[in-house]
Amino acid sequence: MILCYTVDMHPKYLVSEKKKSLHYHRASIHLGPRLAAVADLVQGALTKAEGAEGAEGAEKCTYEGSALPQWTLADIGSDHAYLPAFLLQQGVIEAAIAVDVHEGPYQNILSTVERCGLGGRLEARRGDGLSVLKAGEAQIIVLAGMGGATMAKILRSGEAVVREAQGLVLQPQNAYEGLYCLLWTAGWRLIEEVLAAEGQEIYRGMVWQNEKYGQGWDMTDIEMNIARWREAICPEAEAEVFTRCVWKLGPKNIARQEALREHRNQDPGDCLQDFADLKVHEELLKALLFQELERLARVDAGLRQSGQKENEYKRLRISTEERIWQEVLTWLDRDSKLSYNITET
Repeated sequence: MILCYTVDMHPKYLVSEKKKSLHYHRASIHLGPRLAAVADLVQGALTKAEGAEGAEGAEKCTYEGSALPQWTLADIGSDHAYLPAFLLQQGVIEAAIAVDVHEGPYQNILSTVERCGLGGRLEARRGDGLSVLKAGEAQIIVLAGMGGATMAKILRSGEAVVREAQGLVLQPQNAYEGLYCLLWTAGWRLIEEVLAAEGQEIYRGMVWQNEKYGQGWDMTDIEMNIARWREAICPEAEAEVFTRCVWKLGPKNIARQEALREHRNQDPGDCLQDFADLKVHEELLKALLFQELERLARVDAGLRQSGQKENEYKRLRISTEERIWQEVLTWLDRDSKLSYNITET
């Protein structure tokens, strides 16, 4: 499913006429599906942070006597700064810092600030990762459109800045397992994950919250869920291989599939919207599964063509992982059949 969020149409970001006048802009920003998903996650991260213990101590700013939370977002590797500009125009955040290490993207950010009339609220900084930020300067940090290993390197090198943030919104393109382990070890909790399609690509976004706010899943939570899913989906699978599959799909994505199915069982009268939500999410999960199966098939073909005897062990591991993916597909199809039955009754 391809969604395109626009400034004027999406209800989640509608603001009052009074507030619109305070956030006047000369050019409207339109987000494609990938960045629209990140915008959704930022909105969710702020909602969680506002309700978390200690969030009420956030700095306040005042517009015409009305106190609003002072949320500053840092977008690392911002390129054109479309995401922070969009969120500022919608009144979701009050200030933003757009960072890029390269001169071309940095100039793009400056251009967006000027075109959108966001001077004083959207600041452009040129630098490597989090090195140009001070600790506590941004409550929400966004990293999107880069590999998971690159994200992990940025987060490790900017540890002091990361430690003082309330939320991280990430959209890694690969290397998920290392990113999960780094964040859990550092005391972050997984709040949410979403899938978004743009063109032929499926993108995975995630929200993490600082452990001092006490929400989300820690490593103990995910280990318990992985054991439960393995028993339900593929009990004969090797635990290590099944766990790697969970990292690639996203544990919160699997949990969402379960939650949608359970909600439908409890409230059949609301099944039409639930069914639509489930089918969209399910199709994106399946698309991820098929992409991974295709990748494994290509790797296996390459190993087989090499004819080297030492590759037989690698081919055996690939075969084991393929069987697990097939079992997950069967599990998804079983949920799909149940959903159709409930919808038809």
